[in-house]
Amino acid sequence: MTRKTRKILFRFLLLPVLLLILLVGIAVAVLINQHHRLVSMAVNELNQKIPGRLAVEGSEISVFQNFPYISIALKNVQLYPDKLNTHALYEAERMFVGFSLSDILAQKYHVKVIALKNGHIDLVQDTTGQLNIAEAVKFSKDTTVKDTSSQVLDLAIKKLVLKNIKVSFLNEKDGWHFTTQIEKIQSALKDDSQELAADLEGKMVIDYTRHGDTTLFRHKSFEPSIKLTYNKNSQLLTIKEGKLQLEKAVFNIAGSVDLLHDNSMDLHFSADKPDFKQLFSFAPKEVAKELDHFRYDGVLAFAGKVKGKLKGKEMPLIELNFSCSNAWLHNTKANKKLDSLAFRGYYTNGAEHNLHTSELRLLDMSAKPGEGVFHGNFVLRDFTDPKVLMQVNSELELGFVGAFLGIKDLQRVTGHISLKMDFKELVDLSLPAQSMNKLTEGIQSELTVRDLTFKVPNDRYLVEHLNLHANMKNGFVKLDSLSFIVGSSDFHLNGTLDDLPAIFHHQEKPIMLTLAAHSNKMVMKELLAYDSAKSNKAKEEIHGFNIGLSLETSVNELNHPNPLPKGVLKLQNLNASFKNYPHAFHDFGADLTINDTALLLKNFAGNIDSSDIRFNGRVINYALWFEKVKKGKTQIAFDLKSQHLAMNDLLGRISRTYVPKDYQQEVGSNIWLRSRWDLRYDSAFQFASIHIANISGQLKNHSFRLDSVSGNVKFGVDNFVRIDTLKGRIGNSDFNVSMRLYNGKDTNRRKKENYFQLASHFLDVDQLTNYKLTAEEPVVVDT
Repeated sequence: MTRKTRKILFRFLLLPVLLLILLVGIAVAVLINQHHRLVSMAVNELNQKIPGRLAVEGSEISVFQNFPYISIALKNVQLYPDKLNTHALYEAERMFVGFSLSDILAQKYHVKVIALKNGHIDLVQDTTGQLNIAEAVKFSKDTTVKDTSSQVLDLAIKKLVLKNIKVSFLNEKDGWHFTTQIEKIQSALKDDSQELAADLEGKMVIDYTRHGDTTLFRHKSFEPSIKLTYNKNSQLLTIKEGKLQLEKAVFNIAGSVDLLHDNSMDLHFSADKPDFKQLFSFAPKEVAKELDHFRYDGVLAFAGKVKGKLKGKEMPLIELNFSCSNAWLHNTKANKKLDSLAFRGYYTNGAEHNLHTSELRLLDMSAKPGEGVFHGNFVLRDFTDPKVLMQVNSELELGFVGAFLGIKDLQRVTGHISLKMDFKELVDLSLPAQSMNKLTEGIQSELTVRDLTFKVPNDRYLVEHLNLHANMKNGFVKLDSLSFIVGSSDFHLNGTLDDLPAIFHHQEKPIMLTLAAHSNKMVMKELLAYDSAKSNKAKEEIHGFNIGLSLETSVNELNHPNPLPKGVLKLQNLNASFKNYPHAFHDFGADLTINDTALLLKNFAGNIDSSDIRFNGRVINYALWFEKVKKGKTQIAFDLKSQHLAMNDLLGRISRTYVPKDYQQEVGSNIWLRSRWDLRYDSAFQFASIHIANISGQLKNHSFRLDSVSGNVKFGVDNFVRIDTLKGRIGNSDFNVSMRLYNGKDTNRRKKENYFQLASHFLDVDQLTNYKLTAEEPVVVDT
C-alpha cells in the first residue's frame, strides 16, 4: 500500500470519528445550556401536580455514564410525602436522566435512560390499603400545564438501571416487612406501536419478617432473569422466558397475565435440575453453614402453577407438587448416614383460593435413620382453623440423631424413642392402604421413651435414665409415667389433659389438667448448679416430696392470661420433709379460685409436725402485684385457725434466732386470727389500713389468754401510726385503746399530736399482775 493510499484511508476513517466528536460536543453544549432549565421545569411542574414534594440539590452533565446516551446527573434527589414533611420516602445520591444525541441536536428532550445510584425507597401500606409513595405522587385532577415552549421533556425509556438501592416495604395491616438491598438491576426496553418488550437482569439480597421475626427468608441472595412482552392492544403481559435464582436454587417461570380482564394469570414454574442443594437454599445461613460437611444425593421434583384472577381480595388458584425419592444424606464428620429418604407432597389454596380452603399433604414419608425406622403421613386442611391427619410410626435411637445432625447440645443425647400416632380429625379423607398399617386399636397416639440421657446447656449434671410413657385416645392425653434422675435427685410424674385438640384449635371450651409428682430426694445445690451463686447458697435437701394438682380453666385463658388464667387450681395433697429445716409438711390441700379481679384461697389446711393449720384468704385487684409500677388500691384478707400450734414445729435453725428464748417452746391452742389489709399505691406505697376482726388464743407455758381482740390500725407516708378502738379481753379484764403516734423527724409535731387513751369496764389487776411474760425458771434442788 502506497503512502498516498494510506493517507486517504486514514482521512476516510478519521473523518467520521471527528464528526462524531463534533456532534457530541455540540450536543453537550446544547445540553449544558438547557439542562438547568429542563431540570427546573420538570421539578416545578411535578411539584404543582402532586401532593408530595420533589427536591433536587443540583445537576451536571455526564457524557460517559450511560453512553451512547448523554445524561443529566441530578444530585441528592429526594421525594417527600407532603409539602412540609422532612422525612424522605425516596432518596438517591445520583439520578441519571439520559437523552439520545439526535434528540438533543433536534432539541427534543425524550428521556431514554433513567439510572438511580446509592439510595433508598421506603414504602408503607397502611391499614386502609393506601401506599404512601402512591399518595405522594398522585396527580391532581387538573393536569393542564401552561407551557408554550416547544422544547418539551417527556418519557421514551429504553433502559432502566438501579445500583445500590435499598427498598423497604411495610404492610401495617398484616404486620409483614419486606426489605431488599439491590446490588444492581438493569432493564432494557424495546417499544413500538403494538408491543413493549423488556429484559430484566438483577442481583439483590432479600429479607422477609412477619409478626416478630422469621428465619425462613433472611439475607437470601436473589437473582432474577426475565424476558417479557406486553401487547398494548390486548394488554396481555407474557413471560417468554424467566429464571429466578434463590441462593443456589434455580426456578423456571413462564406464562401470561391478562391485565384487561381482571389480571387473569396463567403462570407455570418448576425447579431447574432440582436437588438437595436447592432445598438447603431455603435454610437460614447459620444452618446452611452446618450443612457444608454433608454429602447427599436423590431425585427431587418440584412444579407448580398460578391460575386465575388477581383483583382486590380475589386470589388465583395456587397448586404445588413436590417429591423426593431414593435420597440419602451422609454426615462425613460423624460418618452417619440417613438412608432411603422419600416423600411426596402437594399444596393448594383450594376452591375458594384462600387460607380457609388451603390444604397441605406430605404422604409416604419414610427414612432409615441408622438402625431406626420412620414412616409417616401428614395432611393439614383449613389454615385458619387447622384440621389435621397425622400418622407416624417411628423407632429412633437418639444417639444416632445427635451424631448425624452434629449439633453440639445433642451429641450427648442417648436413648430410644418410639412414637406411634394415628391422629385423625379429617373424617372424609382416606389414605392408601399401603401407606401405613393400622395402629393398636383404641389408641390414637402412643409415645415411649426408654433410658434417655442428655445434658442441659450450662448445667453440670446430666438428666439420666429418663423413661416416659404417654398415650392419647379421643383427644384425652394421659401421661402414665415420667421419671428421671439429676445428680442425686430423682423425679416421678404423671398427669392428664382432657382435650388436646381444643388447644390446637383455640376453642372456647373448658379444659382440665392434672399433675401428680413425687421425689424421694431433691438436692437443691445440684438442681441449681446452672447458677453458681444460687447453688452456693442452697443447702437444703427435700425428702419424701409428694404433690397433686389440678387446674380447671379454658383454652382462651391458657392462651391469653391477664395476668393469670382464670379458673380453679386445686391442691389435692402436699407432703415434704427437710434436712436443715427439721420439720415435715403433711396432708396439705387447698382450692384457689382466680377470677377477673380476685384470688380466693379456700381451705388451705394441713399439718406441720404436730401443729395443724387452716387458712383462708383473698387478694382483691391482684393484677396490681404484677405491675412494675404499682398504682391503685388492693386488699388482702385472711382467716387463720389452729387447734394446736407449737412454735417448735414452725421454727427453723435461722428463724429460731429471731424469737425470744422463752417463746421458742411455746404451744398455742384455739388460735384464731382474722384481718383485712387495705393498701394504696401511687407509683410508691402510700398507706395501709388494717382492720383486725379477731385475735384469740391460749398460750400454755405463759398462761396468757386473749379473746375477741379487734380494732383498726393505720400507717402511711405521713409518718403517723393510728390505733382506733383496739378492744378485747385479756383473761377477766377488758380494754379499749386508741392512740396516735408520730414517728417522723419533726419534734414539734411529735409533742403536739401524740396521744394514748385507755378505757375498761373491768380490770382484774390481780390476774393481770399474775401473767408472766417470761416462762418460769425450773427449780433446781441442791442434792
